[in-house]
Amino acid sequence: WRIDRILNFQKDKRWGNGCAQIGFHDSAGHQYVVDYWNQWVGCLGADDRLCWSAGPIPIAKSDVHIQANLEGPGYVTVTPSGKILVACIGNDKVFDIDLVHKQSSVFIDGKGIGLRDVGNCEYDQDGNLWVNEVEGGRIWQFSPAGQPLQTLGTGRAGYSGDGGDARNATLGYNPAERFSGPWSLSLDETGNIYIGDTQNHVVRVVERTTNIISTIAGKPAVVPGLRNDPAEINPLNLNFPKICSMDYWNGKLYIPEWDGDLVVLANE
Repeated sequence: WRIDRILNFQKDKRWGNGCAQIGFHDSAGHQYVVDYWNQWVGCLGADDRLCWSAGPIPIAKSDVHIQANLEGPGYVTVTPSGKILVACIGNDKVFDIDLVHKQSSVFIDGKGIGLRDVGNCEYDQDGNLWVNEVEGGRIWQFSPAGQPLQTLGTGRAGYSGDGGDARNATLGYNPAERFSGPWSLSLDETGNIYIGDTQNHVVRVVERTTNIISTIAGKPAVVPGLRNDPAEINPLNLNFPKICSMDYWNGKLYIPEWDGDLVVLANE
């Protein structure tokens, strides 16, 4: 991996009036909005209206509203069959939003299986769903039907396991943080898993064919508040005080950092 570019956003950057807390796109180009604090998600349409919304309370600018007991929604993904899944960190559930029948159901109940703080959800090419467990410090694999298959990480706090089986690795944990473990994950087209190991300040990858975990960017010896030099060339020298999200697309891994940097890595 090499550094493709580093963008330093100003802390006082103004983004205009009224913007989504979190935004997502699917492969068809649909844009989804997630409002963590007001407990709803939706799909943007024309004229700033929502094609549909889902949550406990109807949204004024939504053409169709679907009742759903969303608490702290933080991530949206689309199933291989086209259904919408919403991960909610507030009640540790993943909801299935059925746009055809205009109803919602619980796809995964984290509390029932010991999954604490549901984070990102991503599908692999076999139709399995991967979910990062923020507080528990594990990465879960679920079958297309929502049955747990395996977990990566032991659930104990630490920074170990590089070069070995990811199931035996430890991920970072900081009890002083609300989101105390890994904040994000992403998958590439071959099924490799990228973990934003937030509290260890690094990005790690799990190879699909071998299950071996390794660090590809960042360093544990972080300097709070230090912005990355756009001229930096070594990914292992990057300063990541708080990796908040990640996205992979077309050979590049996009890493937004809480303090304002956006780092883009390219796979050579």
